[in-house]
Amino acid sequence: MSNLEAAGRVALWAIELSEFGIQYRPHSAIKGQVVTDFIVEFTNRESQEVEVYPRWSVHTDGSSNWQAGEAGIVLRSLEREEIECMVCLNFPTTNNEAEYEALVTGLDLAKAAGAASVVIHCDSQIITNQVNEDYECKGEWMKNYLEQVKRRVDDLRAEVVQIPRGENERADRLAKAVSAEHMIISSKEAARKLKVQAARFVMIKDNMYKRGFSRPYLRCLNPKEADYVMREVHEGIYSNHSGSRSLVHKLIGAGYYWPTMQKDAQTYVKACDKCQKFKNVIRQPMEEFTTMTTPWPFAQWGLDIMGSFPMAMRQLKFLIVSIDYFTKWIEAEALATITEKNVRTFVWRNIVCRYEIPKALVSDNTK
Repeated sequence: MSNLEAAGRVALWAIELSEFGIQYRPHSAIKGQVVTDFIVEFTNRESQEVEVYPRWSVHTDGSSNWQAGEAGIVLRSLEREEIECMVCLNFPTTNNEAEYEALVTGLDLAKAAGAASVVIHCDSQIITNQVNEDYECKGEWMKNYLEQVKRRVDDLRAEVVQIPRGENERADRLAKAVSAEHMIISSKEAARKLKVQAARFVMIKDNMYKRGFSRPYLRCLNPKEADYVMREVHEGIYSNHSGSRSLVHKLIGAGYYWPTMQKDAQTYVKACDKCQKFKNVIRQPMEEFTTMTTPWPFAQWGLDIMGSFPMAMRQLKFLIVSIDYFTKWIEAEALATITEKNVRTFVWRNIVCRYEIPKALVSDNTK
């Protein structure tokens, strides 16, 4: 084929393909793709396989109230066997501390059951992120909890995962069951105490009396009756405006009782006008006496130099101050420079000439 025929064919193909808008670009280098294909082809796939351990599943939840804390744990083995555990924390805790207690207990149970790898499911975002080091743990008490959990997590190759509260219903139910049981026990204890206290009282002709060991029955008074009896005993016809302690003894001796009589007597005596006017004057000072370093005024002075300050008029930038130890009187003067002559002049003019020669001059706590 001649060159003319070849050129004609090329021109013909160019005309035919021009309607498709084809653009011709030079072929780029393929070195990077070749290297990538080589690595993928000759990489040992067996080395990329990660050893997978069968994992136990643990769900934990904790809660707290004003009196104690509770923890609920659900442990599931590889054979799908489940163990439920409820723990009552007989000490005041916060919600986060109760969550940590539940987490520590769940890890200990998994280790005792022979688990080699564990997944911990917890619905607390704070606890989960602190264990996974996404949140910073503050407070010494919480840091101690976190150290305990991390040590157990490393031993069991455990993973702590946060789940919604709805998926942690069983552990939450166990924690609430502990709380309900604890409330029942507390109610029984309160009922027992109330029964013991009720045994000290007796009803006689629609009136309540308190039993005593070495005295007759004491008539129990309501607040209105107690106020009237207390007023009669304290400032009645034979009263002597005694103090609160004596007033309580007189009330008991008269055969009366109510639970808050000691507190009510103190409040009543403090509000009594005559007691405030004619009671004994307490001459003991409210605070301890402060020992004086000098027995008379202007006998001992403290000197100090302050500065340098921003320069003022007449280039004054230093301050010499003298304070009397007895009266706390202050003498001060601004100086341009600190020299022996200036200090001597200040002492002569402001101390000696005004308050006579002092007994001591103290500078920097040294005489």
